[in-house]
Amino acid sequence: MNKFFQVILIGVLLLEPVVGQRRSKFHTSEKASYYHDKFEGKSTSNGETYDGSDFTAAHRTLPFNSIILVTNKLNHRTVVVRINDRGPFQKSRTIDLSRSAAVNLEMIPFGVVPVKITPLKMLDKLAWKDTTFHAGENWDVYGNKTTPSELTIGLWATSDWRHAFYMGSNLSMEEVKKTFLIHVVKNGDELRYLLCQTAIKDSSTIKDLLNDYRHRGFQGAGPADFLSSSPTR
Repeated sequence: MNKFFQVILIGVLLLEPVVGQRRSKFHTSEKASYYHDKFEGKSTSNGETYDGSDFTAAHRTLPFNSIILVTNKLNHRTVVVRINDRGPFQKSRTIDLSRSAAVNLEMIPFGVVPVKITPLKMLDKLAWKDTTFHAGENWDVYGNKTTPSELTIGLWATSDWRHAFYMGSNLSMEEVKKTFLIHVVKNGDELRYLLCQTAIKDSSTIKDLLNDYRHRGFQGAGPADFLSSSPTR
């Protein structure tokens, strides 16, 4: 199962965008903008509250909770976002990204950039769901239970397990020398999935790592408090 899971994720992030270009109208060159800060804390179309530090987006037609890979065609940077809003309402633009997603794509100075949009659906073929996971568990990005090292930092949390695995897999492919895992946290009645970097070799590098992640849009990057049994969020 874990080998199959690994193959699926590699196929999603490497093969599916290429194959999909021949069969989906969404695998085309589109234009992306990003939310103005004035929308912080306001309601999105699906009833959530807009959080600029999360990796979300607005699209006119994709179903809510769709997970998509967005590629900035100017620099080929990629980010994985979840659809939770409708828009943009200017016909020249296809997608509005949260501020963190825009920072990750390095599109802030430009405002609007050409992008490629790739819906990610292969994890939907698994029988996994929230009840597959339990608070306190740690999973690597390929679906294996694992154990974090003492030198672990938290990057970002989501209530959608698919988003966590897609994001972790994408980071793992970009940062081949780094190790990522997903820590499961109980938050009220729901589970949260905290994406972490683990197996950090030198504690002296942690400050620089955190600053780097924050500059890449992971605004909440910080110590992995769960290692000391403290609340994560």
